[in-house]
Amino acid sequence: MRSVAGALYCLGFALASYASGVMVTVVHQATRGREGRPDWLAQDLDQGRVDLFYLVTAAMAAVNLVYFVVCARWYRLKESDDDEDNSHADDGVQLVDGSPRKSASATPV
Repeated sequence: MRSVAGALYCLGFALASYASGVMVTVVHQATRGREGRPDWLAQDLDQGRVDLFYLVTAAMAAVNLVYFVVCARWYRLKESDDDEDNSHADDGVQLVDGSPRKSASATPV
């Protein structure tokens, strides 16, 4: 299991590296300098517009965050079979402060 996880970890880095390369290539092609102006990612950083490149990167991260929040709100926990019979509804355990302890809805693994 550890070797599979390590391989997937390295695969994730490889895919991220390729995606980064594709993103830089697309930015170079889309912002190609017209009339002698350099593109956003010029060799001389004073001539390029790296700030706009990072703005595009931040916009992509914001879209990713919105997508994550939408998926997280749609997620629902799956009900277990133990929840239906209420076998562990109240076990009568008292905490130190005197309030009853609530049992967990999922069984420990």
